[in-house]
Amino acid sequence: NVYIENCDITITAENDGIKSTNADDTTLGYVAIASGNINITASGDGIQAETRAFISGGSFSIISGGGSANATKTSHGQQFNPFWGQIGGTTQATDETSCKGIKAGVDITINAGTININSADDALHSNTYMTINGGEFTLASGDDGMHSDTLLTINYGTVTITKSYEGIESADIIFNGGNISIMSSDDGINAAGGNDNSQGGGMWGGDRFQMMEGGSQSVTINDGYIYMNTSGDGLDSNGNINMHGGTIIVNGPTNNGNGALDYSGTFSYNGGSIIISGSSGMLQTPTVSSSTANSICIVFNSTITANSVIKIEDESGNEILTYSSPKAYNALVIGSSLFEEGKTYKIYTNGIYTDGTEANGVYSGGTYTGTEYASITISGVVTT
Repeated sequence: NVYIENCDITITAENDGIKSTNADDTTLGYVAIASGNINITASGDGIQAETRAFISGGSFSIISGGGSANATKTSHGQQFNPFWGQIGGTTQATDETSCKGIKAGVDITINAGTININSADDALHSNTYMTINGGEFTLASGDDGMHSDTLLTINYGTVTITKSYEGIESADIIFNGGNISIMSSDDGINAAGGNDNSQGGGMWGGDRFQMMEGGSQSVTINDGYIYMNTSGDGLDSNGNINMHGGTIIVNGPTNNGNGALDYSGTFSYNGGSIIISGSSGMLQTPTVSSSTANSICIVFNSTITANSVIKIEDESGNEILTYSSPKAYNALVIGSSLFEEGKTYKIYTNGIYTDGTEANGVYSGGTYTGTEYASITISGVVTT
């Protein structure tokens, strides 16, 4: 095993940067880092643990495989990605070298630290479990920002994924807290999203969950703040989505071949706030039979242009939501505890917002001037 505490380490490696190789003894083959300044430039993985990687502090700067510019995957289909230009269909590297930032065969647990990764393949990759209890992450990936084959849990921390093919991916994903921002050329959050054969690299190379039976995967949101800007599906589960709290904002796809919300089982919406905008070709809303919190779905008869400000207010003129998306959309799903059964709400478009603040497209504290578009009366847990 490798244990590091209170060290300044700079590594330039033709293969892996820091590596522990014992795969036969579950008490060995781990990398544990408690503190220090770790700077790694590696042609292979930045940090590889055959069993477990454990980080409880420190500052990390990792470049693996030449960085995200050497992506093993590109966008979903032939489409324009506004963040890094025109790119083609899904491709896959033929090189067998694994180029992940931090990789483990059994488990990655991170409790604290400042972690900056720029990787050709997954930034963080575990073949079984990943748990984030804290830390500040800035991740740019040619494939997944965070990937775990079995279970990925985020309890706390600040996660900023500036570039990825898919942002956060696992068979099951649980959010208990944290502040998360995702930019992706395909799915933002994906619970076992089908075939995803990452770059090779020996025993712990490719993602393996595609072999699991479809429909048993899930995304659970108990708390946290999650913002996504995606070119593929936004919040995607091959099984169920369960939301009990927190906030989710999705600026989803502009093409009708993907959905800002995409699930195969049910979406049980029972608390928290949702703002989901995108195309209407594959439109889904929370599941009526399993939801208890109220939401509305608006399908506009003309496209809402990028950065156009809309507003929803109650019968007394109180602001429920003022919002703009950086991309055009014609479908909007909003869920809030402020929506009351039997009450009527007005929708305004083509507005101007002054003297307020804005965070991820949500405005507050100012004055809105716009055109009344329609009104909607809440008649159930999902009103369209």
